[in-house]
Amino acid sequence: MIKKSYLPTLVMSISVGFVIYLLDKTNLSHNQQLIGIGLYSFIASIVKDKLINKH
Repeated sequence: MIKKSYLPTLVMSISVGFVIYLLDKTNLSHNQQLIGIGLYSFIASIVKDKLINKH
């Protein structure tokens, strides 16, 4: 059961890194980029919790 929870965490980590990369390519200010990363991480953690609790 513990190993099943690694996959959503790995997917979330890769997707957060990709979002940070995409935000870095935009012309948003530094504070707007931080807010975007925070919101995305919050949403991704909720999705990850739902995936883990489903198993």
